[in-house]
Amino acid sequence: MVTLYLVKRHIIIESIFYEIYVDEYQDNNNLQEYILNLIRGEDVYFFRVGDVKQAIYGFRGSNPDLF
Repeated sequence: MVTLYLVKRHIIIESIFYEIYVDEYQDNNNLQEYILNLIRGEDVYFFRVGDVKQAIYGFRGSNPDLF
């Protein structure tokens, strides 16, 4: 939640990144997806890598359907 607070207070962050690469994307949860979309901005290349069949963090809320 601290990360979300900081990102929301400094929206200028989205202009820093030109590319975002995320490995093991199948283990992201909805909050992580929301934060990535906040910092992503409009013209940022967003590359995700993962395998839905290897999702192992369901106990902490991972959502493989985000893929």
